[in-house]
Amino acid sequence: MKVVRRLKAQVKTKWYYIFWGTATLSVVAGQIIVGTGYRTMARESQQISADINLLIETMLYSRRPTTGPRYQPMPSPSPEDQPDYPIIR
Repeated sequence: MKVVRRLKAQVKTKWYYIFWGTATLSVVAGQIIVGTGYRTMARESQQISADINLLIETMLYSRRPTTGPRYQPMPSPSPEDQPDYPIIR
């Protein structure tokens, strides 16, 4: 009877596992760093947006004196602003 030795299909050394373990850890660490940066950027963006909204509200709804009209009427156009040609009715 012939003895057949079977070799393992894949022989992996410890360097195989060290390589892929290092690659996996570096990818996970990169994702954590990018996520942290994105979170910080979003927080700053919200703060800037809130500051702009506060500035706009302050400019639009600033306190006005309660006496007198809240708006200034438009001045009447001067005769020089009128066209030279007659208006046909």
